[in-house]
Amino acid sequence: MTKREAYVRGWVYGRIIAVAPNLEGNLVSAAMRPCISTAEIITKAHKSGIVTRELDQDIGQALCEIPAPLSNEDDIDAYAVIPIDQQGSWQLGYYAGLAGKPLSPDTFDVAAARKAKGLTQAQLAKMVGVEQSMVSHWETGRLAPSKEKLKKLREIFSGEKETKDAEGN
Repeated sequence: MTKREAYVRGWVYGRIIAVAPNLEGNLVSAAMRPCISTAEIITKAHKSGIVTRELDQDIGQALCEIPAPLSNEDDIDAYAVIPIDQQGSWQLGYYAGLAGKPLSPDTFDVAAARKAKGLTQAQLAKMVGVEQSMVSHWETGRLAPSKEKLKKLREIFSGEKETKDAEGN
């Protein structure tokens, strides 16, 4: 799970709790195991009848950001405890959702987008015009892409740029 995926799951959890505070469970456990906690809170929300069309659309759009595993090997254990930095991302998302803030379209998970396109870090680096280590830094959150590089990334991931360029064609 990436930090962005954890953030999105936290945002969904917070968005539901903003509407129905009585559904809230153990936040520490939810942050540690965001896959199962998101599924549980969505189920509770539907069973309690608090899910409006708007809330359902918000949840659906948010969860569409999380890419499906590319193979069974990419499946994650829904009960596994995630690393502390991802738990922090979950909490940031939770409080943003709780406060009613929209899920920010300005940020995206470089690693998830790259994997969804089937690119290696080296291929993406070549397409953007940076070293592979820079892509690694973006993916781990150590550095953020400049505005120019972010624009280039968005072009690549939106399909405006052919992935065959990564192969030098």
